Amino acid sequence: MRLEEQIYEESTTRFLHNAFDSCGLCSKPVRINQPGIQCDNCSIRHHVTCTDIPVATYDRLSRTGEEWLCNRCHEPFQFADSYFDIDQSLTDTSPNSTSADEDPSTGTNTTYSNPFDIDLPRGLKLCHLNIQGIRSSYDTLKLSMANKPFDVITLSETNLNDSVPDGSITLPGFTLERKDATTPTSHGIATFISNTLVGRRRLDVEVDHLDCLWTEIILPKTRPILIGSVYRSPNSDSEHLNDIMNNISNALDCNHETLILSDFNLDLLPIRKKGLTKNMHAFMRQNELSQMISEPTRVTPHSQTLLDHIYVNRKNYVTQSGVIPTGLSDHRLIYTIRRANKPKSIPRRITTRSFKRFHQESFVDDISNIPFSCIEGLDDIDLMWHTWKTLFNGVSGGHAPLKTVTVKGEHTPWVTDEFISMTWERDHLKKREAWITGHLDQIQKM
Repeated sequence: MRLEEQIYEESTTRFLHNAFDSCGLCSKPVRINQPGIQCDNCSIRHHVTCTDIPVATYDRLSRTGEEWLCNRCHEPFQFADSYFDIDQSLTDTSPNSTSADEDPSTGTNTTYSNPFDIDLPRGLKLCHLNIQGIRSSYDTLKLSMANKPFDVITLSETNLNDSVPDGSITLPGFTLERKDATTPTSHGIATFISNTLVGRRRLDVEVDHLDCLWTEIILPKTRPILIGSVYRSPNSDSEHLNDIMNNISNALDCNHETLILSDFNLDLLPIRKKGLTKNMHAFMRQNELSQMISEPTRVTPHSQTLLDHIYVNRKNYVTQSGVIPTGLSDHRLIYTIRRANKPKSIPRRITTRSFKRFHQESFVDDISNIPFSCIEGLDDIDLMWHTWKTLFNGVSGGHAPLKTVTVKGEHTPWVTDEFISMTWERDHLKKREAWITGHLDQIQKM
């Protein structure tokens, strides 16, 4: 066999897919009659339509032994130890923007920075991502959310079913709410709510055949906030979109502040809207819903589209929104921050005595006149205590009456400057003792 024929046969075998292989992006089977491609690193097969590989590039790869890597293997996502270590602005996604590893003035390479290392303002932080199969990206997602950079995380296209237990996809520190795919046009959605928040599922608002999941968050001194996670398949028709819009209308009837994190698969970048995009855009404007994302959320070598949207009905409460490129999928993560004050500690109310008009001599005289001798004739110890307490409080209440006051913080009068100084000295001596113990052999030699 000639070398060219051997290369062609090996490369052809690599690109043929059977019905038992699942696409690494959409998790659907890659059938034998569908064009597909396999990553040379992780050996996971993909639909060519999911990877957006040009036809010319696919034909060239099919004829040669050239290596091809998927997005996850080609651009592995690196996460920082701390989410808020570096203060930087969001990456510019415009076509004329300079890449993160190139200096705009000199064109020389600089140290690449993590796109997640951005300084976000305080508030209720919500994000959405089309995960394209949570099982294949779970470990990376878990690592990225280890420092809890967001309070509410919504995911679309989870591609889960009843055979996948909650425990296998739960994020530490979050409560999971999921809605698996039930129809050919649905792919499943999930919402993760931080355990520091008070929230509940709103099943009364949901519709079974729609990828719409609604949860309710309650912040201190704030009316309930309704959060919706919505997904629309690109293959669905206008009737399906109408069902989603009707579901959103029913949610708005709750008269709550509403935030909708969605993947409608409708491009909002063109100024002139057409077809289903025009219908949805008109519906949102009619219901006074503001769209907060203006940057492309899916970028390929040949296209930029804004498919993922965030809609709010109280725009003045939102302090910041944006897009963060990630390696979790070919969609970019979108986020918004809702203004929220730090929950204040509940003030304590205690009962104490008022000594404003207290006179010690008069108090001693009245106490000395109390007939405590009557207690000696009692046999029950509880009755003796109750009698003594009643007689004493009757006199003390006239000199120092009881009052209820509000206490801010913890009242610790014993924590004086001397006490703090002694604590520091104790810690210093403890460190010194530990060091001496660890270097005892060296000290003995010296």
